[in-house]
Amino acid sequence: MTSNNELFLSRILVRMSNHKESYTSGVSQNHRFIYSMFDKIEHGRLVWLDNSNQRQKSFLVVSEVKPRLKDKYKSYVVLESRKINDRFFEHKTYAFKTLVNCVVCRNKKRIPLFEHDEILAWFKQRLLKTDCALNEDMCFISPPKALIFEHLSSDPRCNNNSNNAQTITLNVCEISGVLTANNPQLLKDLVRNGIGRSKSFGCGLMQLVPVSDN
Repeated sequence: MTSNNELFLSRILVRMSNHKESYTSGVSQNHRFIYSMFDKIEHGRLVWLDNSNQRQKSFLVVSEVKPRLKDKYKSYVVLESRKINDRFFEHKTYAFKTLVNCVVCRNKKRIPLFEHDEILAWFKQRLLKTDCALNEDMCFISPPKALIFEHLSSDPRCNNNSNNAQTITLNVCEISGVLTANNPQLLKDLVRNGIGRSKSFGCGLMQLVPVSDN
């Protein structure tokens, strides 16, 4: 999937001390919170990451349009957006980090991957589609863990209006390391589209930092 549209990187900070009500931070709630900032967005044109730590609640979002805060959030949410310059994708080497849902489809079923070598092979295969090469000696893969949550089918990303909750299980792990990029447009598409499945639930966003050739 390629596109010449602009890309924006947004950072969303939730000021918990200014929020009168307790902030629910489940995956489904975060999903609804992020997508509420976009009036219309094509499926697959938005990737986000829960980038929170013990001190603050924050998110990263990559999208083709700028998000907009609803009035009800403005008292306790800070939104910063900037366009990603095309020159950012012209470097050769990048340090990266991503949270992925490690699954493959076999016989129309999604099978989770647990072994280091099979996750590595899965990741390398997806990078090859973007003409990127992984430095395996500098690659770290965290042990996969199950992320289980309830998700309402009445969510804005769904087509029907049923209020029945669905139990969703993701098999997530963090992958970090160094990659070599050979095609700026394909690298931009990788950042735009993310990697792997379950991107609407906070997986697949690629964080990149150029590394000096020296």
